[in-house]
Formats: sequence, C-alpha cells, structure tokens
Amino acid sequence: MERLIRLRGGLLMVALLVVSLAAAQEKTEEASDEKATEEAVNGGAAEAPVEETIPPDAPGLHDMRKWVLADGTELEARYRSTIGRSIIMENAKGTQKKIEIGRFAPDDIELFELDNPPKFRLNFKNKSSKLNYSDRYLLTDMPTILLYEFGASVKKRSAGEYNHEVTLELFAIASQRRHNNKYILLDRHSSSFVPSKENGDSHEFWSPRISETDQYTFRGLETRGKKYKGYLLIVTDKRGKIIDYKTSNEWLMDHVEELRKRSIGNYFDDTCKRVYPGRPALVRGYNYM
Repeated sequence: MERLIRLRGGLLMVALLVVSLAAAQEKTEEASDEKATEEAVNGGAAEAPVEETIPPDAPGLHDMRKWVLADGTELEARYRSTIGRSIIMENAKGTQKKIEIGRFAPDDIELFELDNPPKFRLNFKNKSSKLNYSDRYLLTDMPTILLYEFGASVKKRSAGEYNHEVTLELFAIASQRRHNNKYILLDRHSSSFVPSKENGDSHEFWSPRISETDQYTFRGLETRGKKYKGYLLIVTDKRGKIIDYKTSNEWLMDHVEELRKRSIGNYFDDTCKRVYPGRPALVRGYNYM
C-alpha cells in the first residue's frame, strides 16, 4: 500500500510538471503572436526611438545673413526696407545698397512682400429689423427684439501688387443693458481672398448668422436685455500676422488674442476674459432672471 501511495505521488508531480511546461510554452507563443501582430500593424519591426535634434534658430528677415540672388550672386547683408520695387540692403559696414526686387529668389521676394503689406480700407456693415410678434404671444409687456446681420468689406488702397492671401475677421459684440461692463459675443466670421485686378482688390461678405438683441421692462421697474455695442475687423496675412484692423472699441484690439478664444454667446469683460452674466436686481422680494 505504501509503495502504491508513493507511485501515485510521483505520477501527480510529473503531471503537474507537464502542465507547468505547457502553460509556459503557451505564454511564449502568445507573446510571439502579439509581437508579430504589432509589427504587422506598424508595417515592420519596431524601431528604436530616435532622439529629436532641435535645429539652431534661422536668422530673421532683418538679421545679418547670406542672400543668394537669382543669378547665383551671394550677398552678406541685412534687409532694411522696401521702396517701391527696390530692396534696401545694408552690409556689415553700414553701407546701404538698393537692389531691384526681381533679382532675388522667389522665396525671398515673398518674404519682402509679406513684410511690407499694403494698407486696406475696412468697412463694418450691419442690417437690423424688428421682430414682429404674432397673436399667440399673450404678454402684457412685449419685449423689443432686433434681428441683426453683420458683414464687412475690405479694399486694398496702396499702390502696387500684393499677390498673397489675406483673411478678414469680424467680431460683433453686445452688452447687458443693466451691466455695461458685461459683454456678449454676438457673431464672428472670417473670409479670405487674394487682391487682384479681377476682384478689384476688394472683398465683401455677410455672416450667415442672425443675431438678436432685446429690451424688456420687468414689472415696469427695471429694463433688461442686451444691446448692440460694437465691432472689430482684423486683416491677417497668410502667416496669420495682423496687418490692419478697424474697431469701435480699442480694448477689443488690445485683447484680441483673448477675444479669439471666445465662442458666440460667451459673456466676457473689457479684457475679453470669460465671466458670468450680470444678475438682475431684486424686485419686490424676488430675483427673476
């Protein structure tokens, strides 16, 4: 009997060993399959990470640098200005030289032209109409609601060609009637064009959005709602650099980058930071929005 027990114990150990070896083999095969699948998805064996090298800053347009003219002539100088179709260059000794713009490479010509943008004539446009109520509105004190459409036009007024795309951005704002320091973005829209003879160096657009302002008196004691306040028009070049603007409120331009973060309907202050709407006054013990 004792020998039988020993035999059974030995067989059990062998069986456990076989199961362990099989499990280890299965894990190895699964790992190989996962690696093969990953390589197939990635289009081949995984590559070792490559350290990113940051190139040194390229010289700016107005820095001393080497220019290569279209005929291969090299020029060590810094760009000073553009006068008509001539480029003013200055060498290390401070001597200035006038070079016809057509002698430069096309990429450099583009740099010079973008650095010397034309002036534009900007016009803000708006159309408004009063909302007419039907008989289904059973209100004793009907609010006054104005519907607005906003648009803009731009025309190049400087002489010479400027064959580069420009973008006209429009922002229209309102303010709360009871809180003049709380503003609302009513509309924003943009459109791009390239000044040319074909379009008369001009462009015009209307935003597809219909905006509303309103005015109503609560219990005959307090005027509430929002009213149209002003606008900002911005012209940017193909690099996104602002090259001209027109506004009814200079603080909009002073905080234009913050204004660009706002969505239509957002409330903000005179630094264009997001704020909550102003609360109405307490009237006869109630606070109605």
